[in-house]
Amino acid sequence: GAKGDTGAIGPAGATGPQGPQGIQGVKGNTGNTGAVGAPGNRGLTGPAGVGFSCPSGWTALPSMRLCMSPVKTKANMWSAISTCTGDNDARVCNHNDFQQFCGVPNFNPYDNKAPGWYGDHGTAPDGNWDDEFGTWNSGTCNANNDGPAAHATPSSMYYRCCI
Repeated sequence: GAKGDTGAIGPAGATGPQGPQGIQGVKGNTGNTGAVGAPGNRGLTGPAGVGFSCPSGWTALPSMRLCMSPVKTKANMWSAISTCTGDNDARVCNHNDFQQFCGVPNFNPYDNKAPGWYGDHGTAPDGNWDDEFGTWNSGTCNANNDGPAAHATPSSMYYRCCI
């Protein structure tokens, strides 16, 4: 005879255990990664950068991209820092700057003037390094042209600005 109606679906049974994992396929010639693609198109080249130059009247050390101002009149260190900051956003030149400029032919960064300020911190007698700075004690280039550190005030010395 004819087939009767199908009854309602019963609840699902529990999931059975996971079967064993299959074996990994064979690796190709390039290992875990595919072949390296061809290089992409090269982007546009930007304009040439601005050449190195120093403010008018300053001495250049192009190999170091460094500029040194003329010797400034004597001042305490706080005034020297303020003057240099206001002059092309510079800083008081440090010992290394002076020694580098000693290699410039026919240029004496000390300009036969002494004593003078270096922008490097130092520890003065009875000091704590906080407001004391190095000094130069000879007006010419030589291997030992660092004087004793001095307090930023009241000492008044020559200095140069560097950028």
